Amino acid sequence: MFLSAKRPFYNSTQIMNLTTIAPESYYTFAVRLFGEGGWTIDKSLFMLIYKCFEGYSWYVQTILNRLYETEDNITDKSQVTEAIRDIVRENTMVYQICL
Repeated sequence: MFLSAKRPFYNSTQIMNLTTIAPESYYTFAVRLFGEGGWTIDKSLFMLIYKCFEGYSWYVQTILNRLYETEDNITDKSQVTEAIRDIVRENTMVYQICL
C-alpha cells in the first residue's frame, strides 16, 4: 500500500522495521491470553513455534490464534503440527496463485 506507485498512499509515510519480540516476553504474553480463556500452553511448544518461525510475529500470532480457537490446553506437539497443516491447507490456493 505504501510502496507501490499505483496505490493511493504511495510514499506517504516512512517505512519502519520492527524487530522480533524476545521469546520470554512473548511467552508471558501468550500465557496471559491463553489463561484469560481458561487454557494453558506448554512452554516447550510455544518455544517450538517461536523457533520454527524465527520469532516473526505474524506467523507466531497466526499459529497461536489457531491454537486458541481450539479452546483447549496446548500440551502436545501434534496440536501445533495440526494447526500449521490446517493453515497451510487453507492457503494452498494463495500459494499456487503467487507462483
